[in-house]
Amino acid sequence: ARDCKRAGETVSMTITEPSLRGYFGAGSEGDWLGLEEREFQCKATVDSAIIGALKKAVGNDLAGDIEKRLVILSDRDFTWFARYALPVMARNVLSKDGKKKSENLWYEESLAPDTVMYVLFGERDLAVDAITTAIIDAPYVQIGGNETIGQGWFKMARYTAPELQNKEAEA
Repeated sequence: ARDCKRAGETVSMTITEPSLRGYFGAGSEGDWLGLEEREFQCKATVDSAIIGALKKAVGNDLAGDIEKRLVILSDRDFTWFARYALPVMARNVLSKDGKKKSENLWYEESLAPDTVMYVLFGERDLAVDAITTAIIDAPYVQIGGNETIGQGWFKMARYTAPELQNKEAEA
């Protein structure tokens, strides 16, 4: 709701933190959902205002999935997933002398490929124009490492608040 307000959208929504092992999401109240080895019971469906705002923000490609896949967990349950359910891959560089000796061992966490992330850019001097030109107008952008193994790619979608759309139309 805070981000929608900053983006010029009027959305009235109330989400109280679900009780332990409860979630807000798609489905009917009382439905069960299994995530990893944990089970959660649906306490209420997500308000249509939230779904509508998210559909606008993520663009047409992902809008259909949002309604079916959105789950809002308590901070406590989400923390558990952040700590214990992210895939951790061990990576290694072996010596080139043929002895297969480890030269560099490190670990990487990665998000699921269908993770939806968003960021709000607000106007401050001319920074928004520079960011829009450099990043947002590109259909895809690679952020972070591991480009060569297909990680870090983001599909970009631009959302303009209705009040800003009117200003752009006048200009």
